[in-house]
This record gives sequence, structure tokens and C-alpha cells, in this order.
Amino acid sequence: MADEATTAPIQDRYAQQFAADLEHNRAQQQNLTRQVEEVQARLAQLQAEERWLIGIRASLPSGQPNQDTEAPTDAEQAASAGDQLPAPGAPAVEETAVPQLRAAARNDTPEPVKGENTKKKTTKTDAAPPTLGELLAGILSGHQGEPRTAGEVCDELEQQHPKRARNTPVVRSTLERLVAVGMVERTRQGRTVLYTLAHNTRPTNPASTVDDTPADQESDKAQA
Repeated sequence: MADEATTAPIQDRYAQQFAADLEHNRAQQQNLTRQVEEVQARLAQLQAEERWLIGIRASLPSGQPNQDTEAPTDAEQAASAGDQLPAPGAPAVEETAVPQLRAAARNDTPEPVKGENTKKKTTKTDAAPPTLGELLAGILSGHQGEPRTAGEVCDELEQQHPKRARNTPVVRSTLERLVAVGMVERTRQGRTVLYTLAHNTRPTNPASTVDDTPADQESDKAQA
């Protein structure tokens, strides 16, 4: 009996707490139910308005524009027209294409538009390759104060300019012509003939006139 008297108040307190929690739970359910009903009513109203709007749009004359296929605005038309126009200062298509087609029909090269490009191309085309005498003088200029034999100059010519390589007799003959015009000096050490660039040689020198002669080329072919 003593135990029942001690636990009874605790049970009452728990019963009251459970009753309060249950009441709060039911109140929340009623609140949420009311909100759901309001949302469903609003959704039904919107669906009804949608059906009404669709019916009104379907009853419009066929000439009226549709929302799904709106006509382009003035700004969009202007932007589209601007994309098709040529850039300011650019030549028209006919002005540039017609002369080129006519030149192609004549099997001729059309004239470039810019004179500067023409000048550059003409300079590159007209520039002649260096002569053999200029190449040999350039090799000797890299050995100032160091005389070289014709064989050594021939080896360096093959290393530095493989496409312009010549055999030793041709190189020796060209060096002798440079000696004759004062471009190169010849010395002897015993039976060895050495060549060195003359000290008074200037950038504009007669080496440009010294190149392979027909006799040298024939000797070159014979050695090959």
C-alpha cells in the first residue's frame, strides 16, 4: 500500500504530460490539414483559370500572334542585319572577288591590296643568294689571324652550307680569284698554301663578283 501511495503522483504527472502532448499533436494536425486544404483550393483555382485562358486563346483569330511564336523585336532584327553587313572600311565582295577571278582566268597573279606587302615580297624574290666567293670570305672572316688551307675552308663550307658544298679544287680556284682581287691574302708554310682574309676588306667588296665559273663546275662534276 505504501508503494502505491508513493508512485501515484508520478503516474498522474506523466498522464498529464501525455495528455498535453497529445493535444498539441492534434492541434498541429488540424493546422496542417487546414493549410493543405487552402493549397489544394488555390491549385484548383489556378487549374481552372488555365483552362479558361487556353479556351480564350483558341478562340482568337488566326492572324493574332501566338505567345509560343512571338515575332522578332526591332532590336533583334537590327542585330541580325548588323551581323550580315561587312565591317566598316572592308571592301565589298564583288570588288575583291572579280579582279581575282579575272586574274586567275588570265593565269596571272592578282595584285596585292597593300603596297607594303608587295614591296616585301619583291625584295625577297629579287634577293640573290650569296656567291661562292662571299661564302668563302665569310668563313675566313671567322678566323682572323688564323690562316686556313683550302681543304679546311672546304670542310667548313660543307658544314655551314651543305647545299653549296664544293670539292677542294673548286674552293682553291675560287680562293685564288679572291687573292687576285685583293680580298684574300695567300701565304706559304713549306709546301702548304694558306689563305686569310685581307685586313683592308670592307663589307662592300668584289667578292660578290667571284662565283663558280663553268670550268670550276666541270671540275666539281668530275670530282663527284
